Amino acid sequence: MTAKPEQEEMIPGGFTPTFHWRVLGTPAPVFPGFEIDICDPVGREGEPDAVWHRNRAKGILRAHPEVKQLFGPAPVSAIFCLAVVILQLGLAFSLRAQPWWMIVLVAWGFGSIVNFGLFNLAHECNHGLIFRNKSASRWLFTLTSLPMLFPGHHTWWIEHHVHHNHLGSSKDFVKRRRSILLALKDRIFNHTPGPRVQRLTTWLTTPLFWPLAAFMLVTQVLRAVVGLAVYVVTSIYHRQLKPTDLALAILADQHLVSGYKRYKIETWAVTYPLMSLLMMVILVSCFGWVPLLYLFLSALFMTGFLQPLVFGLLLSNSHFHGHQCYQPSASNYGPVNWITFNFGLHTEHHDFHYIPWFRLGRLRQIAPEYYNDLKPTRSFCALALLFAFGTRAAFNNEEYRNNEQLREGAAG
Repeated sequence: MTAKPEQEEMIPGGFTPTFHWRVLGTPAPVFPGFEIDICDPVGREGEPDAVWHRNRAKGILRAHPEVKQLFGPAPVSAIFCLAVVILQLGLAFSLRAQPWWMIVLVAWGFGSIVNFGLFNLAHECNHGLIFRNKSASRWLFTLTSLPMLFPGHHTWWIEHHVHHNHLGSSKDFVKRRRSILLALKDRIFNHTPGPRVQRLTTWLTTPLFWPLAAFMLVTQVLRAVVGLAVYVVTSIYHRQLKPTDLALAILADQHLVSGYKRYKIETWAVTYPLMSLLMMVILVSCFGWVPLLYLFLSALFMTGFLQPLVFGLLLSNSHFHGHQCYQPSASNYGPVNWITFNFGLHTEHHDFHYIPWFRLGRLRQIAPEYYNDLKPTRSFCALALLFAFGTRAAFNNEEYRNNEQLREGAAG
């Protein structure tokens, strides 16, 4: 009888939700109780979703070795990076004489989606799918990401590699994000009397209706400022350009310090936020507050706040798909892929993350038997609304996986 309250306090993933100042302003926070180091080893049993995709990839290559012809970088994507950056900044400048409601409307209906296109193009840089040279890829990643107005986005370079290599493990930032979102639903449900009232209040548990994203953006800027100040002081004291562990912990996060050292990109943790803040200062100094306001609102709506299409895209990237079966990822084959550079082909990308975006659609054509039987995400807007107004049960991926493993064990 005493175990029930403790279980109700536990976040899916096995830790208790508590607050610590260090989670402020970091793009992928590690909450107390979920302490990890990004370089910690993970056993095969600790990353079931990654194993699911690896086994599929092996099977596809055995059946269709011609898939390897799709592998490799595509420098032509750099043109798309530059074009979309120019488009977003051009929109920001063109709105200077427009009324406030027009700025909000364009940021909501267009700017947030352009940002998602930028996000996926930066993601191509992250996987080395544009240039083979890692330094060139990081510089293009920086240029492509700057209009998104996330000065802490450099942390994603390491987090996303871990996401692919250790999908479903406790150090996967998507697993942490999924755990927090589900825990918030648990907290509301556990303190709400009766299922009918729970249904009425479930919308409170989704970032789709939270202005909290604005706070996240502001604190990310403040964290970058503090981190750069600490970097200057510690660099002068130690007489070195490479940031200290303290500066890295502020500019990125404590759990990422070892990752920056392993990748040997410590100075990039300084360069990226410096360029981001410099861009903001130049925009305001030369063009006034309107361009920055447009970019800020576009970034705000890109987090999913009040934007169901974008929130659905984010959920799919967090491996929520709403299907009551074990399937770590799901793809969408609709027209949204035309403006997000095939972001919806999520299962295909996790099967083979070394295929560039414009070749990814051919994978399903070559190996249809591996994709036609999977459940797709029919609509990102519908997925967002299901998470906003539905129950948490439809998104309990771990429970479906455990049930299937139990059935397989019984059958064996």
